[in-house]
Amino acid sequence: MNLRKRLLHKTTARIDRRIKKAVLKEILASREFTSSRINRKLLEYLVDASIKNRTPTEYDIAINVFDRDAHFNPNEDAIVRVSIHNLRKKLETYYQHEGKHAKTRIEIPKGRYEVVFTHPQTSTKRFFLSTRFALVALVAVLAGLFLWSQIRLHRLEQTAFNTSKVWKHPVWRDILQSRFPKMIVLGDDFFYLQSDDTAEVIVRRHSINSPEDLNRFVRQSPGLEIRGKTPYAFIPMACVKPLVSILPIFRPGQNVTLQYSSALQSKDLLANDIVFFGTFRNLYLLGQLLKNRLIDYHIGWGQNWLRLNVGDTVATYELNGNPGREHCDYCLVTKLRGPKGNTILTFVSFFETGMIGAIQYMTSPEHLAELDRIFSERFGRFPPYFEVLFKTSGFSRTAFTTRVVYFDRIAPAGIVW
Repeated sequence: MNLRKRLLHKTTARIDRRIKKAVLKEILASREFTSSRINRKLLEYLVDASIKNRTPTEYDIAINVFDRDAHFNPNEDAIVRVSIHNLRKKLETYYQHEGKHAKTRIEIPKGRYEVVFTHPQTSTKRFFLSTRFALVALVAVLAGLFLWSQIRLHRLEQTAFNTSKVWKHPVWRDILQSRFPKMIVLGDDFFYLQSDDTAEVIVRRHSINSPEDLNRFVRQSPGLEIRGKTPYAFIPMACVKPLVSILPIFRPGQNVTLQYSSALQSKDLLANDIVFFGTFRNLYLLGQLLKNRLIDYHIGWGQNWLRLNVGDTVATYELNGNPGREHCDYCLVTKLRGPKGNTILTFVSFFETGMIGAIQYMTSPEHLAELDRIFSERFGRFPPYFEVLFKTSGFSRTAFTTRVVYFDRIAPAGIVW
């Protein structure tokens, strides 16, 4: 047991069960916790485990607090980790306001699934530090700064090493070494202008994702005064975050152009190596790339699915969960030969979670090595053109775990333009 754990253990051991229950009761009666059923239930369970001198596991909490069954898999279901994180933040907020004068506090150490009871130091004790301890603290700070600089240098060196490994991988090598200019295409959502006698409004409909869709809707809705597509683009956050992972892949000095998918033209498909990331609803011209691979899909509140040709069968993949909270997302990654021998690499998902998870996977040397292995086991080598369907579990806009659920190689002759 390390020093911090021994100190926390001793601190907790000095507090009897009566005080623990009183501290819990006071917290549960606070405004911060009265309306939070999940946090109340989780905190009660953790305090009860502390009273019984028992350290619960992630599995224990999932079964007893969140009613998961015996097949609970923490790699696919992050409910416990997310809820512990939220509870820790909830306690921090409580002690900043209602509980700031509490003599005994409940803490949840990071990386653990248990509570500890502590006595916070008073400001007087913190203020009267001796000169000796002040000097020790100064030396510690200087030593920490030196250590941090060394760690940062090591990380920079490691990042450069990892980036060089990604450069050499077949997923990216063709794009980085070809003679074609590079273009990153950001998927933007289709919005249109509609007006009445009093105002002009900007409208977004899931079923309208192109000028053709809008024209069809206008014909079906003769009573609406629709002025057309907005003259400016709307970029979802899903298409901005991946730039942080994608841009470092390109070598210094390479000319990289940014473009919106709604502004992409046929000549761009002929003249550039393209990397696209967006959602199924903002493919626009790039939708023709997936016409032989993607049979159908649906995006809407409470119902999201896609159908793919998987060998000789059709497979349906459905999303579950609330995209604002715990959920899963799919991202279809395809690498195709362009009409002039250029390369087109697309990352297409329902929400940003799947796209971010897939891009993190495809820019990680360790995960690329895993992809090498699964392709080589089936085909003998990594193919130049391929499709991979990733499934990412996440919470809100954070990707936790990403895995391959389907993959196949694509014959260049089978790509029809």
